[in-house]
Amino acid sequence: MLSKVYVEQSTDYDLSVIKAFIQKVIDDLSLTNNLFYRGQKVFVKLNLLTDRTPDQVTTTNPIFVQALIQTLKEIGCQIILGDSPAGKMNKERLKHIYEVTGFKKLAVIEQVELNYDCSSIRINGIFQVKAMHDADIVVNVCKMKTHVYTTFTGAVKNCYGSIPGEIKHQQHALHPTTRSFCNYLIKVCQTLNPAISFMDGIMAMQGNGPSNGKAYSAQLMLASLNPYALDHLAIRLLQIPERAVLTDVLARQKKLYDEISFVSSKSMGELVRYDFTLPDSTNLVKLMHKTHLPSFDHNICIGCQACYNNCPQHTITMIDNRAVLNPENCIKCYCCQEICPVNAIKVA
Repeated sequence: MLSKVYVEQSTDYDLSVIKAFIQKVIDDLSLTNNLFYRGQKVFVKLNLLTDRTPDQVTTTNPIFVQALIQTLKEIGCQIILGDSPAGKMNKERLKHIYEVTGFKKLAVIEQVELNYDCSSIRINGIFQVKAMHDADIVVNVCKMKTHVYTTFTGAVKNCYGSIPGEIKHQQHALHPTTRSFCNYLIKVCQTLNPAISFMDGIMAMQGNGPSNGKAYSAQLMLASLNPYALDHLAIRLLQIPERAVLTDVLARQKKLYDEISFVSSKSMGELVRYDFTLPDSTNLVKLMHKTHLPSFDHNICIGCQACYNNCPQHTITMIDNRAVLNPENCIKCYCCQEICPVNAIKVA
């Protein structure tokens, strides 16, 4: 199965450069695939993990999405933007996240809809955000980032945001090993079944992502009909050891992609990045088990209870307004590190 993956370089968030890339991808794919049409209802699935500003590189950049919106509007599509962030999903929290991430402003400028429908449906035994499946098509717009649990989060992992936020953390308890959880991620991606995936890697996140890593100027834009192939090429460009990303290992084993056709005006050598920093936990991921417990810095902890509310095993208690871990029941999923707003939780 030959999978085209499109890659181009952009030194910054130049709307015209990004739009030219997206237009080229859609024009090329339209020769063999009738992806988009006038009047089509398109759900643009963002990465809105939590309430972070665009410069914190945790969420999909609004300028990248603006280029996509403008391209789809020229075709005549009806566009809805949305995601299911980590934690409780309700209208007030969504409004706050849309505002902080810059998508409330973008929706006004481009006159597109933001999703506030928090209802869910069950498909293939997997709970999904109903609004995503009510659309004619889902476009997956992920952020290029590291992840302390899965090493890398791209197009496949971004589909996890199709699960209602309030039950996401339960899935770690139901799938307590890296292998079982990554198998589950692939099932979720297959259930959401995005028609096309784009990756915002202009400013990526390295280190201890997906929310507390450091900004990295990867200067890359990627797109593919196949989210597994897209992730594989991104991993190669960032020089991440392939065995460290279990979703990629499993996707190859399941033959979800085979041969990749690399489409770019640049050579592979010009696009490879050699100084991308992986999470401190990566050596543990490669061994497919975790031996390091998360550590809590009480000098930084603000007592917000985000980790307490999102721990799938309920192993965190609040003592004197500070988070304290019960190590006996910890499954080392690192949801606490992912959701902490002040980087008070470390994995090393």
